[in-house]
Amino acid sequence: MERIFNLEDLLVEQLRDRYDAAIQQVKTLEKILEHTLSPQLTEVFANCLEYTREHVARLSEILKSLSKVATGETCEGTEGLIREAWELFDRSVDTPVREAGLVTSLQHINHHDIAGYGTCCAYARALQKEVLASELHQMLEEVKSTDQALSKLAEQTINKQAKAAVINY
Repeated sequence: MERIFNLEDLLVEQLRDRYDAAIQQVKTLEKILEHTLSPQLTEVFANCLEYTREHVARLSEILKSLSKVATGETCEGTEGLIREAWELFDRSVDTPVREAGLVTSLQHINHHDIAGYGTCCAYARALQKEVLASELHQMLEEVKSTDQALSKLAEQTINKQAKAAVINY
């Protein structure tokens, strides 16, 4: 880990954090999509996987443009949220409840991303790196869009199905 002397160093550290978080999310989303999910949830998770893969590439390019390598940070926050997601997944007996838990888990991860990308945008603006701020803002909006889609799906379908789940064990 490199020492942080100024706001630009902090921005680089946070960009590397976002990069690691995106790599972790890609691996997790690929595994989750191997499980049977409702078609609507599969679509939202697949869309999230697609833009997250793009985030990995974009963050790598952003860091290259700053003459930095993308590696060097581990996003322990995302790591913990993913661990909690798998624990919740494993403990959920009924499919509708499991899917509600997956929505919860992805939203927790998305909210962590929203904070991270929002912070990076603020740092880029403070450093008068408007092109970078714009790129990061676009990534932030993609994460927000998925979060909104998950909320809508949960409210309209997933939570109702989970509520109706009756397990006779």
